[in-house]
Amino acid sequence: MATDRRTVTAVTLLLAVVLAGCGAPVAQSPDTSGTQTASPTTGTATATPATATPSEPRAINVTNGSLSVDPNRVFERVQSLQGTDVDPPRVVRVYNNMTDFANQSEGALPGGSRRFYRLAGMTAADVNISVSVTRQKNGYVTGLGSIVLYVGENASTVDELLLVAHEFTHYLQVRDGRQQRLIETLGSATVTDKRYVIRALSEGGAVVTTDAYLATYANTSTTNSEMYTRVQSALPDGHIAKYENGKYVHGAEYMASRTESPANLSAVYENPPRTSEQILHELDPDAEPPTPLSVDVQTGDEWVASGSDRMGEAFLRTALEAGVGEQQAVSAAAGWGNDTVRFLRPADGDGETAFAWVLRWDDAANQSEFQSAYERSLDQRGTETDGVWRLENRSVSATLTAPTERTSVVVFGPDALVANATVTGSTGTVRVSTP
Repeated sequence: MATDRRTVTAVTLLLAVVLAGCGAPVAQSPDTSGTQTASPTTGTATATPATATPSEPRAINVTNGSLSVDPNRVFERVQSLQGTDVDPPRVVRVYNNMTDFANQSEGALPGGSRRFYRLAGMTAADVNISVSVTRQKNGYVTGLGSIVLYVGENASTVDELLLVAHEFTHYLQVRDGRQQRLIETLGSATVTDKRYVIRALSEGGAVVTTDAYLATYANTSTTNSEMYTRVQSALPDGHIAKYENGKYVHGAEYMASRTESPANLSAVYENPPRTSEQILHELDPDAEPPTPLSVDVQTGDEWVASGSDRMGEAFLRTALEAGVGEQQAVSAAAGWGNDTVRFLRPADGDGETAFAWVLRWDDAANQSEFQSAYERSLDQRGTETDGVWRLENRSVSATLTAPTERTSVVVFGPDALVANATVTGSTGTVRVSTP
């Protein structure tokens, strides 16, 4: 029988993977955590624990919909696995309709300029993805500590159990202060590479804990990690959603490499990795720090340098994929040492932002490999004349230069800027000058 398929727009798919939640694969194994029934008068779920105890903690109030698993029992067990001691959430709001859930969502998609993501090489087209690959459940923890869940229709008990355990882990990360300590340790959360690390550790910790929960308390072979791996395999090379979903996949792999028990995950938050490179290669926090890189931008009267970012190896890997394929992208990005992207805005405020992306490599061989791979990526996306590529229906131009044997510079913008920009450099220092 043919597999039922649906078209998922990039916006919907990104929403699904970016919010602090999880998705549950198809599963029908029984849950061993007790059940709930919905009150016919209020619509509020009333918990019925599998085994009552003399002194119950504060009951979790389930509103809007109902769950087939007992959230009180699940929370108790997740907290035991995590080794924390905080009060449970007061409210869990359950939605079966994706539109209703999305209307409750707080905040927008994280990240800097999504236009730069596209110019760098990522794709954001609509994708076809099998329902059998992603019965995407989702959820998040609000700033006030309540939990919002998208359960969907016809969810199995394991679907629900996986989702609830995952979100309770996020709740514990917040209430126990682990996430805040992580942000304080890493510093500014406006840097794309640092945001990748924060999200990868947060989601990776939730995936590892949920896997441990299912292995310990549920009669199922389902794991949280396998779903994200299946989604990653189903997404097109270079898709923005693959970059976002990679935070779950690589985050879980990194967390599993640092500890054998969810109770020890706090040590990772206390001493986290600093870059996506360390996560991708499962390196210790002190290994392979970013190579020193100084970028100086000199603008004329028509442009103003306004802001900078570090994108990181994970971003670079995905940006290369659409042009050269996953295997070559992994190899070409592996020599990443550091990068800085500088934003150039028109002085008169009229027009699109231009970008100067400077990358430093571990050695000359890595720089040469990247140059070759990125040229192929630009060739896939535009037409080259005299070292200038015209992209996006010739509305944006790009150049790729190598001011030193260990640095590369990509400039995106209007032709008048890109064709006349000059790039010079020495060891660890690069200067970009606009007309």
